[in-house]
Amino acid sequence: MYLTTPSNLDVLARYAHWFCDGTFDSAPLATQLYTIHVLVEDTHTLPLVYCVTRNKNRATYDAIFTYLKGQRDLNPETITIDFERAALNSISEHFPTTAVHGCFFHFGQCLWRNLQSLGLQDWYLEPENSLLIKTIQALAFVPPDDVIEAFQQLMDSLDADTDETLSESTWLGIVQRGRRRRPKFDVAMWNVYNRVEDNLPRTNNSVEGWHRAFDQRMSVTHPTLGRLVSKLRKEQASTELMIEQHAMGVRMRKNKQYEVVNTRLQALVARYAQDDVLVFLKAVAHNL
Repeated sequence: MYLTTPSNLDVLARYAHWFCDGTFDSAPLATQLYTIHVLVEDTHTLPLVYCVTRNKNRATYDAIFTYLKGQRDLNPETITIDFERAALNSISEHFPTTAVHGCFFHFGQCLWRNLQSLGLQDWYLEPENSLLIKTIQALAFVPPDDVIEAFQQLMDSLDADTDETLSESTWLGIVQRGRRRRPKFDVAMWNVYNRVEDNLPRTNNSVEGWHRAFDQRMSVTHPTLGRLVSKLRKEQASTELMIEQHAMGVRMRKNKQYEVVNTRLQALVARYAQDDVLVFLKAVAHNL
């Protein structure tokens, strides 16, 4: 089931940057509420499309994007998602010229889960090791074409076993017979260098924040479909008000802490070519 309005679809067609995410808590039992938002200002997004689905497989996402493309001429510049293969494959087919990005926050979560799988939770609690993992995470801020070389330099400077913390097969591709194989997720998907340069959000945090707030307003887990639709109608009223305010030039409140960190990261990225790559990675790590 898809819930939207003609005016929402018009807005969706006008904006270049989409953010997609799903939740199960505020959807009826055994279903997912999958929402599509657009970036309207800085890190602020607006929900425009609500989809209630029974699963997260490729056919489900194909159905969503086929429906949307049947309603409007859509050609977003970027779409940010979690690292979900089914959604990635579907978006890549339906929007072949769109750059698909993975949420940087979830990139960090994936690294953490890999640490857990290696039994390194306690190891990570040591401050120097925590900074080390952030240094590995900082590879996302290196220009895409330089990532492999930066990774190799970083590994050469560390203990021999540290490269296991990144899971090369997932993010970089393992080397076999002298050649690096294609990773599960291409570097371009998890790299944020260009997004920092373009002052675009690196994460889906705004969308996830909306989901958390909506869960609280719903006040129950796994509501009936009728209750969900009723709440979404109220959300739509709020969305329409924000669209009107944005058109009138009303500025949305900025997150001051995010602004400070973002300014630092932009300055670091701007002088990337002037710094030693290991110095650059450590500097970025201190801001993560």
